[in-house]
Amino acid sequence: PNFYVRTANFLFKNYSNRLIKKGHLKDLSINIRKSGLNILIHSYVSVIFFNTFLAFFAGILIGLFLTFFGLKVVFAPIPIEFNLLAFSAFTLARNMIIWPLLATSFICLFSYYYPSLEVSSRKSKINDELPFALIHMSAIAGSGVEPTKIFRIISDTAEYKEFGKETRKVVNKINLYGHDLSTALKESARLSPSDKVRELFNGMATVITTGGDLKLYLEKKSADTMTEYKLSRRRFAEAAGTYADVYTGVLIAAPLIFGVILAVMAPLGGRVLGLSFQSVSVLGLVGIFILNVVFLAFMKLVQPSD
Repeated sequence: PNFYVRTANFLFKNYSNRLIKKGHLKDLSINIRKSGLNILIHSYVSVIFFNTFLAFFAGILIGLFLTFFGLKVVFAPIPIEFNLLAFSAFTLARNMIIWPLLATSFICLFSYYYPSLEVSSRKSKINDELPFALIHMSAIAGSGVEPTKIFRIISDTAEYKEFGKETRKVVNKINLYGHDLSTALKESARLSPSDKVRELFNGMATVITTGGDLKLYLEKKSADTMTEYKLSRRRFAEAAGTYADVYTGVLIAAPLIFGVILAVMAPLGGRVLGLSFQSVSVLGLVGIFILNVVFLAFMKLVQPSD
């Protein structure tokens, strides 16, 4: 482990082992194994404790900064301006409670659920690689090689970064643990983040056990998976057209109309919700910028991988 993990283990390993022995972290343990994070469960729990410990002191520093450098913070029904002149023990105590609590809560929850986020990310990547990997596997099976070599070839192929990790698990269980191929497939399927991979590995294990035609099974599976892949791409293309219409209406047409209205009303004077037209224009530009960034981030999240 790196220095950070070693430090976390040195400080919190005993507490981590107690929690693990009580059986409170089974879901976290499974998610860590599915996520592909190269860390042991007790080490990761120690990292969670260490992150929370550091977040507590970071929250104290944030509270001190906000208290002494005149930033406005609203955590009460009435906004209070914190600066050196309006300093009081109440404002300092409130910041010392609120910010450490917020920082520790956020960091602890994020650290705990981070493996599940990695599981979701790996699942998406594996499902994108699977149609092409299955075509490759069916071609290898058609050459008449031993079934175990199919997984060795796929795991050594650089094109399948995430699915190759799943096939490498099968190879390792055969070479290191001495399992037969059918058992290795079932064990690897149990800890795979992808439902499709679990179905594939369990199906292959059944075909091998019953003496079925593995080549035929992989050909049918690759055809079905590729059809599903094409349909998902087509659905995204149709949805992208809808997103484009929404973008045109909300972030192109609406700001233009908003700008024309402001240009007509500005010479007449007056205020909008207590703000001058100049302030409203600045807020509108900032809002448009933020909405564009949010839209780009949304498109990045929903679009399929290459």
